[in-house]
Amino acid sequence: MWTENIRLKYLVFCLLGYFQIVAGQRIPEENFLRGLAMLQQEKYDSALISFTISKGLNEKDANAWYNAGVAYFKLNNNQEALENFQMAEKLSPGLASLMIAKTYARSLNVTKSLEYLDLHLKSMDKKPESEILTDPDLQKIEDRKEWIDFWKEKPLLYPLR
Repeated sequence: MWTENIRLKYLVFCLLGYFQIVAGQRIPEENFLRGLAMLQQEKYDSALISFTISKGLNEKDANAWYNAGVAYFKLNNNQEALENFQMAEKLSPGLASLMIAKTYARSLNVTKSLEYLDLHLKSMDKKPESEILTDPDLQKIEDRKEWIDFWKEKPLLYPLR
């Protein structure tokens, strides 16, 4: 009888531990997932509706802000894209720095673009320089003196490949 009691307590303890672990892991919210699906299907207006709901339910979700920014960016709504990317960057530094740089490059704000490009290149998730140099949005400013100087100043940090 004593061993059955121990086994029952052990089983209950394991089940409680299991549910606590499962409950502690966040599952992406339904609207966020719907937004990602719409983004993949290039239905940017629908994606924005889903991401807006997702941001309303969890305003600290950097990924919802980031992906909303991507949808605005694809719609060429640079101001809204920038606001969403900046919020994502505030919530998760390094997440949106490249997209902020690209957004500023679209409006030919070279100084701000290079500021955020520098942040991106210092982040853990940096893209290879070859990808950055061939990006159509960043190519809009590649003939600017500031751009050329930026790459010349940091040859050891960001070697041209």
